[in-house]
Amino acid sequence: MKLLIKKYLRDMNSYDLMQILDVLKSSINNDTKIIVMTNDSSFDFNPYEYYYSHETNIPIMINYKLNEIEWDIVMPIFRPFIATRGFDSIIMELYKEKFPNLDGVLWFNDNIQKDIATFPIIGRKYYEKYGYIFNEIYNKKNFEEEFTDILKLNEKYYYEEKVIFKILQLKHDDDNIYEMRKKVNFCL
Repeated sequence: MKLLIKKYLRDMNSYDLMQILDVLKSSINNDTKIIVMTNDSSFDFNPYEYYYSHETNIPIMINYKLNEIEWDIVMPIFRPFIATRGFDSIIMELYKEKFPNLDGVLWFNDNIQKDIATFPIIGRKYYEKYGYIFNEIYNKKNFEEEFTDILKLNEKYYYEEKVIFKILQLKHDDDNIYEMRKKVNFCL
């Protein structure tokens, strides 16, 4: 069984992205493949396999070329996170136990949102039923909610309470501006 980690992080500088990728790579086994999706044509993600597309829509980038890549289960990632070392082995073992026919989705607790499948692990047959992971009609919001609702309607998922992923809350420039302005009482 082959696990594909499809990583797309937007609005992140290249240095932070490479750090996250290197930490991710050090946490997995050699059988797991990482593919990076980027809308930044100037950045070289060597030694990672990557695809460039001018699109910035998360659903389009996650779905991009999935039908052309070899994989059995896929984990789409578009948020910075920290993972338990060997998380791919944990995923593979649990997936084989729960969905040996590759027709379901594992849903792990991310320690923040229990009502939305933020780190779904999707089997090839489940993906082929729809032809996409996230519906591409959405721009920035609600694609995860629709995915989770469909998942619940199909009853082809297994929720695992164990936390093996933790979302990183990275500050954006606006956060830094806010903190600086707050220190000077917003210039009032």
